[in-house]
Amino acid sequence: MTIRAARLAELLEQVNHGQAQKALPSINRWLDKQPGHHALLNLKAEALRELGRVSEAIEAFKAAAQASAGAHNWQKAGMLLAGEGRIDAAVACLQNALKELPESEDILNALISMYFDVQRFSEGVEFARRQVQISRDIHFLFKAALLLQRGDLAEEASRAFKAIVDLSQPSPVAADVVPTPSTSVVDSQSANAARHPQPRYAIVTPYHQESREVLERCIRSVREQTVPVEHILVADGHPQDWIDATGVRHLRLDRAHGDHGHTPRAMGAMLASSEGYEGIGFLDASNWLEPRHVASCVETYQSALKQGRTDYVIARRNLCRPDGSVLIAWRESIDEHVDPNCFFFFPAAYPMLQHFGLMPKALSVAADRFFYLALRERGLQPAVNEQISVNYLCMWQAPYAALGETPPPGAKPNIDSQATLAWLKSRNPEERRLAYRLMGNVP
Repeated sequence: MTIRAARLAELLEQVNHGQAQKALPSINRWLDKQPGHHALLNLKAEALRELGRVSEAIEAFKAAAQASAGAHNWQKAGMLLAGEGRIDAAVACLQNALKELPESEDILNALISMYFDVQRFSEGVEFARRQVQISRDIHFLFKAALLLQRGDLAEEASRAFKAIVDLSQPSPVAADVVPTPSTSVVDSQSANAARHPQPRYAIVTPYHQESREVLERCIRSVREQTVPVEHILVADGHPQDWIDATGVRHLRLDRAHGDHGHTPRAMGAMLASSEGYEGIGFLDASNWLEPRHVASCVETYQSALKQGRTDYVIARRNLCRPDGSVLIAWRESIDEHVDPNCFFFFPAAYPMLQHFGLMPKALSVAADRFFYLALRERGLQPAVNEQISVNYLCMWQAPYAALGETPPPGAKPNIDSQATLAWLKSRNPEERRLAYRLMGNVP
């Protein structure tokens, strides 16, 4: 007796709508009659996964794959095995999937991510190289480039990051619409650099849906630095074409990431580090710099080097009202927190920059605190630039209340760290260990 398509559809509907417990006995009865039916085997695997019976689900996905139910079943088995910490068995399943679909960017990304997460970089190199050859997906290329970099293949990683930049450029249609100067700022800077070699510094700005007025203030403040600085803007899913005519480097991510700008921040930083900039700073789109910000951070670094090792500089900031006026000239304690806009990194600290992009999204609201903790746990040494050179648009209620002012519309309460800590505590020991590694912390 052969199961009808309509009955299969009914069972699939049950599994997909929280009724796996009800569907599973019927699936098993049909499999008794048709033991090698690949669609039924796949349904059984999905039902077991929904019920949390992971070990049984893994075996069912393998059985479905062996019954010619497609590479996706090998992939699902592999991902479940990875979640169980059985990395070698997971790799074997994913390689079986890749044999069936050798050009699958998704399967390659699963292998690259797995090897990256367990820090077996050399074993993931062949898959990263293949991804770079075939993929045009920025997210897949980013993970491949990170693995190549961690695998000490700096030149290959640099080419991969440059491929990301090329893919982020506007299409020919957009280029026709947006006017560009006859002599670009970038070309001019490149020519000057060739004649008069000098240190190269970069400021990375992630942006989302900020207004043109806000972005122009940010861009203008970088352009007005007293030393040459390249400004790298990274669109988090909502690119604004007019930016292409401003003389900055403009990367476009094809979707928003919902992680407070940390993914575009990481991508811009990794690009800058791969291209050999001597210093890298961050500037959120809503904020702006004083003209000597970069110069004073470099001077602080050079002065601190004479006293011993220094890896990064911490700048001071003004908390500013929406109209740009200063609310507080703030020399806050740096014992537990430094805002990302106040960091200026030098090469010894570059390996840490990737963690903004690797950090679990559930922790992104407190990413700056986890990142600063990681810097200290890894023994990186800061120097403090006592000049106030960062202007931070303050949209938090507490500073206004402390001064007896009415907070502006849209101001938010302080972040509740309890939810973040609760998420971490809810993980099992292996998941928690992985989360710490992705954050760059030493558990």
